[in-house]
Amino acid sequence: MRKAFLDLDSDYDGFVTVDDILRFFGSEDKEMDFKDLTKLIIDKDHKKQGKINYTDFSKWMGGEI
Repeated sequence: MRKAFLDLDSDYDGFVTVDDILRFFGSEDKEMDFKDLTKLIIDKDHKKQGKINYTDFSKWMGGEI
């Protein structure tokens, strides 16, 4: 889980943002819509700031792995 988080957190600021996700997966992917990703990240962020920390990421993705 930690490796996946660190792979996405390319600037190592302790948060994953929409920009981090787009940078990792490539912004040319038509499936990745900026507005939809922003809504998703805000939904998963307990502070509703548009960036998720490791705890929020683990709660979100932990059940998926």
